[in-house]
Amino acid sequence: MGFWKIALVSLLLGNNSVLSQNNRLFYDYDNNGNRISRTNNIESKDHRIMITASVDIPYLEYDVAVDVNNHTLDTLLAVGSTPYFFDIAANGASNFSIPLSLPVGNGGIGPNLEIVYNSYSGDGVLGTGINLSCLSSITRSNEESRFNELYSWNKYYLDGIPLIAKWVDGKTVYYKENNDYSLITRDDYKRYFVLTTQDGMKYYYGDYKGTRAYQLSNADQTTIISWYLACQEDPYGNYILYNYQQDIENADIWLKSIEYTLNDSCNYTQTNRIDFLYNRVKDVPTGFLNGFRVKRDKILKEIFVFAGSEQVRIYKMKYIKDEKDIYPKLNNIQEFGKNNVAYNPIIIGWGKHQGEKCLQKYAFEHRPTDVIQGDFNGDGIEDFLTIDKQYIMRPPEYMDSINIVLEVQTIDKKGNREKIWTTTIYDQNYSFTVIPGDFNGDGLLDLAMLTKDDTHFIIMKAYLNEEGKLGYKTTTRLGGVASPVLVGHFEGNRKDQLLIGNKCYSFDDELVKYTSLEIKGTLPNNGSYAVIDVDGDKYDDIIVYDKKKKEVVAYAINSYGSIFELTHFSFNEGEINDLKFGYFNNDRYADIFFYCKSGEQYKQLIYYYNGKEFIKGEITESHPNLSFLVADFNNDGISELMSCYYTIDQDKEARATIVSYPGCHFTNNIYDIDVTDLFLSPDISPGTTRLDDVYSYKGKSYVYPIKHDLFAGDFTGDGRADVLAISQSRVTGPGVITRFRDVKYSLVTFDEQCSSDVVIDIIDGNAGRRSIEYNSHVQSRVSKNPLIKGLYTHWNKQYSLIRNVNYVLTSDLHKDIHIGKKSYSYTTPFYRKDKGNFVGFEKQIITDSLLNTITVNTYNVLGSPCILYLAKSEYRVGHEIVSSTNYGAELHNLSGSYYLRHTSVFETDLDKQCEKVEQYTYDEIDNIIISDVSYQGFARVNNMPEKRILTNYQYVRPDNLLYKKKPSKITTVYTRDGANSITQTKRYAYTPQGKISLESFNSYFRFLSVRLNRLKNKLLANYLRNRGNDLATVRNSAFCVAILSNNSFICKYNIFFRKYELSVAIL
Repeated sequence: MGFWKIALVSLLLGNNSVLSQNNRLFYDYDNNGNRISRTNNIESKDHRIMITASVDIPYLEYDVAVDVNNHTLDTLLAVGSTPYFFDIAANGASNFSIPLSLPVGNGGIGPNLEIVYNSYSGDGVLGTGINLSCLSSITRSNEESRFNELYSWNKYYLDGIPLIAKWVDGKTVYYKENNDYSLITRDDYKRYFVLTTQDGMKYYYGDYKGTRAYQLSNADQTTIISWYLACQEDPYGNYILYNYQQDIENADIWLKSIEYTLNDSCNYTQTNRIDFLYNRVKDVPTGFLNGFRVKRDKILKEIFVFAGSEQVRIYKMKYIKDEKDIYPKLNNIQEFGKNNVAYNPIIIGWGKHQGEKCLQKYAFEHRPTDVIQGDFNGDGIEDFLTIDKQYIMRPPEYMDSINIVLEVQTIDKKGNREKIWTTTIYDQNYSFTVIPGDFNGDGLLDLAMLTKDDTHFIIMKAYLNEEGKLGYKTTTRLGGVASPVLVGHFEGNRKDQLLIGNKCYSFDDELVKYTSLEIKGTLPNNGSYAVIDVDGDKYDDIIVYDKKKKEVVAYAINSYGSIFELTHFSFNEGEINDLKFGYFNNDRYADIFFYCKSGEQYKQLIYYYNGKEFIKGEITESHPNLSFLVADFNNDGISELMSCYYTIDQDKEARATIVSYPGCHFTNNIYDIDVTDLFLSPDISPGTTRLDDVYSYKGKSYVYPIKHDLFAGDFTGDGRADVLAISQSRVTGPGVITRFRDVKYSLVTFDEQCSSDVVIDIIDGNAGRRSIEYNSHVQSRVSKNPLIKGLYTHWNKQYSLIRNVNYVLTSDLHKDIHIGKKSYSYTTPFYRKDKGNFVGFEKQIITDSLLNTITVNTYNVLGSPCILYLAKSEYRVGHEIVSSTNYGAELHNLSGSYYLRHTSVFETDLDKQCEKVEQYTYDEIDNIIISDVSYQGFARVNNMPEKRILTNYQYVRPDNLLYKKKPSKITTVYTRDGANSITQTKRYAYTPQGKISLESFNSYFRFLSVRLNRLKNKLLANYLRNRGNDLATVRNSAFCVAILSNNSFICKYNIFFRKYELSVAIL
């Protein structure tokens, strides 16, 4: 009976209770993909509506920097401003972009041309950190291969993204590591690459249509280093050409012009064009790109924009430079419209070079025997491991036994010391040795310890506990001890290897299992050893100074375990007092510094490696009693030498301004620092009876240090090396000197916070100013090699320092008010496990001082390549969380390439008192097939959603199978508590080129609420029963007509029946 009633009511209602409407949109295109019309048909029961709608390059002359603090607008210039967009990235970088005003291209295809800045970027064609957005290239990879092994050159990068090669249908194809389903192939003659996107756009890289978009080696003038974007073409044949010029001598390439509104199937009346005018930069040093010497000295000076033959825009750039800059900095961008009408320029202000030296001193309570520096906990900041060998009070037969106290400690700029790990190893002998190395490539320094028996190395794995604290655990033992014992990056992967004698050990990730490679060949056993990448191939090599032969030999170890000689030379300049290794010039090769004595004369010189042999540099006279530190003290990526004076001059007062005890200065005269007080013992004036242990300095008496050491490393994380001084002297008593030691630890930091390579001010043509401050939060750890291998090695910097934005102030200079004030802080850096590259931070905290709000963005990483994604975002007012959003994500592994897809989104909004849940389901090629969005208020007593939007997607592939799947049907069902559902269906058809040719809509929704609909059914059923079930009579009755057409009548009728308490069945 119930079923019969429902069927009968539906028959009676017909189409009156449901609005049925169909929208059909027809699109027409010409042969070149230009849409020429759109027809919209709206069909309903009552009406139909139809709507139809139709080389000789001059040198650069530098300008005087604009004073951003006193800059005013030129009121005589045209009203208007060149727009720019600014934001802070999740990794703490500052970004801005200036879109250029360009004529529209045919079929909507035109160049994506912007002037772009990123504070992490290297030098570009518009100076430090600034480039053109359209410069894209495929470059050979040398990340994991030696330079001269051509088989490894099948590895490529597209704008820094690794390309994954696969064998498909008898040929090699490439995908991006972060796969977006674009396909990269090569032509049969390997002149160019073709990248095809899901939408059928084609991007050609290399020598296509005579663009000369490739970078040649200057060594043989035939080997291609990089392939640049040459052409961009849509499915209709409309294309953009990027034309280049080349400087073969310097292996340089630069963009000359861009032409668009081109199509080979027809001739357009005009071709739009963009021309680029360059200057040259003097004294640009040579860099290296994939082992080839490259010198890029072109700087973009002007941009001309043409619509056909008419010039419609000019952009002019002005640059500045100071005596320490290697590369120009863009200071002024001015736009000119038609007839050279000028607008007020965008002014860009840069940071300063030099601040002040900061001297921090603090003493530690223990007395270490040895100190080893290194980044033990993987935070990118130098730590130090102290080894304290403590003698045990025992009978004479056990006098050789000692206890070993190991401590890993950190220092900050304020002098705060933190002990991050400690342990005691009992009953050892004095030959106890610790060798650190990152043996599993996780960024933490593991330990290899030679203990009492002198026959085994114990391997201890470093780990971080749940609180992020450093810990160690013993994992395995290595039998056999031989000389030399060296740690290096010999295999070129992310892990260190341990070389013991003629065996090279490699470990698994847990340091439990290991493999040993028998080294073929021998190293001298009477020499001094150093491990450093000599030839720049990112494999560590070994330099040996043979004292007997007075010969320096550089060795490499190949993948088969064979030792072979790179080069050697004899050193006959005198007796060597100090020997240091570093990268003292702007190339990829290691150099050797010598400090020696010949007769009574001291001298110093550097041997520079050129890829084949070491070449002796200039010899300079020096002073006696010097020692040297090598590190990057000014964050320019090149090693600096700091000389240290280890003499005690009794006439110190007279020479304090020149020498000081012990003193240090840089050979390039950046600093001359008096660090005398770092090594002074406590004042023991007026002295003791043992004058041989006491000296006088500035009228006071001090004890001679019995041991003093200087260490150079970035202990404070600001990107430049600090100096850690450790001085030990006898503890003094009343008039005597005891046998106990007083240990003094001091740190000299160079607190310049050099920001000369980042933008700190932007002033636009509307007198809006944006000021940016940075801090040095974390190091990048992009490479174990401390060298920056020259300019243009990569588009992104390889500096050790990551300089993050910590404050942005936005002002209106007209009104002299602040309109934005935000501060930024960050926690826990993420790195790629396989390469060590910095990826981003776990949290970015944004505080808006004007709005009194805090936004916390939490990020997570997925997979081996560490794909970063937003995991949670919280919006706070004060300390209350107003709203929060949690994101779920997963990686689809596509045989080495990855696609990141969001699987869920959960939002909580306190203002609206509701929750929103989004869930997504994907097919095998990452198309969304189900989207489920539901809303629920906080006051709900059950878990049923109040509102839900469920969408199902069906796909079709256009005729041309190169294009991705397109949605053919999208069905969306809207449901709400207390109401009937609404269903909307959209259907699409496509042209062979993948554009929409037909778009149709169909929607169904009900006027009546569920309660009214149920009441209507009961009233009609009862009325029908009382009338003898005569359908014709019921359908034409006034009561039925009123029920079907007037909701208010139903309500009134219901009240009438309730008032007079008629039949319950009716109600």
